[in-house]
Amino acid sequence: INLENTLFIPDLRTNLLSVTKIVDKDHEVIFRKQQAIICDLKGNVKMTAERQGDLFYICTRQQEVNSVTDNKQNKIELWHKRFGHLNFQDLVMMNKKESVIEMNFSDSNVPHNCEICIAAKLPRLPFPKTANRSTECLNIIHTDMCGPMRTTSNGGARYFLSIVDDYSRYGEVYFLKSKDQTSIRLIEFIDKAERQTGMKVKFVQSDNGTEFCNQKLNSYFSKKGIQRRLTTPHTPQQNGVAERRNRTLVNSARCMLMQAGLSNSFWAEAINTANYVRNRSITKSLAEGTPFEKYNGKKPNVGHLRSFGCKAFIVDTSPNKDKFQPRAKQGIFVGYSSESKAYRVWIPEDRKVHISRDVQFLEEVPETYEENIVTITPNSDGIKPMDDIKPMEDIGETEENDEERFDTVHQTRRGPGIPRIIRSGQPGRPKKEYNMVEIDRTSSDEERIIEDTIDDSIDCSDGDVEEFNEYSGMCSNEISLTRALSSENRNEWFDAIYHEIKSLIEHDTWKIINKPENARIIGSRMVLRNKLNANGVIERRKARLVAKGFAQRPGVDFHDTFAPVARMESFRLLAALSAKLHLKMHQLDVTTAYLNGEIDTEIFMEKPVFLKEMLQRMTVEEHGSKLAAKANEMLLRIKKGKDIVCKLNRAIYGLKQAGRQWYKRLKEVLLQLQFTPTKSDPCVFVDDVGGKHTFLMIYVD
Repeated sequence: INLENTLFIPDLRTNLLSVTKIVDKDHEVIFRKQQAIICDLKGNVKMTAERQGDLFYICTRQQEVNSVTDNKQNKIELWHKRFGHLNFQDLVMMNKKESVIEMNFSDSNVPHNCEICIAAKLPRLPFPKTANRSTECLNIIHTDMCGPMRTTSNGGARYFLSIVDDYSRYGEVYFLKSKDQTSIRLIEFIDKAERQTGMKVKFVQSDNGTEFCNQKLNSYFSKKGIQRRLTTPHTPQQNGVAERRNRTLVNSARCMLMQAGLSNSFWAEAINTANYVRNRSITKSLAEGTPFEKYNGKKPNVGHLRSFGCKAFIVDTSPNKDKFQPRAKQGIFVGYSSESKAYRVWIPEDRKVHISRDVQFLEEVPETYEENIVTITPNSDGIKPMDDIKPMEDIGETEENDEERFDTVHQTRRGPGIPRIIRSGQPGRPKKEYNMVEIDRTSSDEERIIEDTIDDSIDCSDGDVEEFNEYSGMCSNEISLTRALSSENRNEWFDAIYHEIKSLIEHDTWKIINKPENARIIGSRMVLRNKLNANGVIERRKARLVAKGFAQRPGVDFHDTFAPVARMESFRLLAALSAKLHLKMHQLDVTTAYLNGEIDTEIFMEKPVFLKEMLQRMTVEEHGSKLAAKANEMLLRIKKGKDIVCKLNRAIYGLKQAGRQWYKRLKEVLLQLQFTPTKSDPCVFVDDVGGKHTFLMIYVD
């Protein structure tokens, strides 16, 4: 009996024959109570089977069973040899799909092993991905050397050293002229990283090269208590993180050199740029975020990135220029400076790389069409908002400071005001017409000190212009510090900042101290807004100092952040009870509510802008009061201190846990006043002492 297209199941202990397939091959199967007979159409008995339990087993010798599938033991092995020991899986697939002609064998008994293949092809065992990833920065760092390069870089380097943090996958590269510089650069990185992050390096993983295994590093590691993790000889896979990083950087650098059309002598510039952008790119090694965010605690700003090799013009600062000579030099963009917030531009006529922040780029970008967005010319008022260009972060930057902006001319951004709705009558959402304004490119020192970024215009829900005007107070934009203090209303804005600082001092929000060693400092910023009345007229100026809570570290700077909010159903119920029981409803707002919450961790914040000036004013206007005494004490600390920071006592606005700490404090006070929270809504409190019902609903915004 010849059965074709049989299935091979290695784990099956018994061969199974299909009655349907046997009948389709012009045979008959006769079943009796204890026996089954397989005959051909002429009545000749081909096989018999005996019943055992609920199955019929073929009564034949082993070689006859093999003949049922028309498979000689060595036939597939013969084809395996004919094809030069091609793997069995491909042979079976070729036979099954009839990829070739006159190959005919059954694949039911595919051999598992071939001794010749084992001897000639034995591979190394795979290296599984480790599940023991670091849980904090600098716990493990991976390092590896790449080189020597066939072409010496423009700076004379032939090697580059890559160092990668295991937890964040943040990496840095150092370019070396010889291998004996490795120890110096590795020690330099460890000292700098520990200083910036406040963490300690515990393990250094590398190969057994003499550039890593030497007396200088041995002495340094022993002194610092750092443990080595060396790879097995001839096993670079154990240092896979650094090896893969080198491959990624080289591949990216090769692409950028080809894109720019530059010679291989620029490989160091390309490697440096590749590392810079890889730190700001997502990676499969991280569940979310980028290496820069994991390492520095803030999202990277990539608004300053430009295409490697694009045409760039820098301001010519050489003296003794003629009045009619060009004021710019043309060059090629080759990367970002790691020492300053500037670009690196190769000037062919000078045969050198210039570092400059005054750069204009000509990038070749294909024209694109953005659906449902219509741009218009600057507003007719002639008002030019402040610069909205985002700053360029330094490698390894961990603190949030007022940062210098990049000057990029002839750029526009979405201006203040509510977008106009354009209804086309077609299905789908209506178009929005935004007010686009040209960015004013001033770059004075004063603006760089006090400049702050502006939030984009807030999009309200789609609707008519009248609907937008009705909620214009909700959609009002933040006013930049530069724009406010350079306007005719600067005195009003200064008063608003003064009252905000005064309120913070009254609440003992912070204590002025010298910056502790290895302390992580979070930034702060002053948010300015116009408060409007019901008619949409400006009622007053408002300033709010907020902490840059996005730089906080979970588990260190904060723990729990959840703060309950009253449900709308509770509000409807209270309104119904008020009508039913003839109760009076009152509404109130707690001024600077969050400042009542006490901080639950140790947090250090940078000194607010204009703090010194506001304290001096406070000592004059509040002369003889406790507030003036507090201001005098802070001024003395600021004058005597070197690196002044604010140690927070209160949950200032912007902190992750601010809302939760305010709710906890308010709940404590309400419980002392005999109020009881309801089981269905923790933000609704009831007081029925003396037979009078008082309901209190709180809302944490």
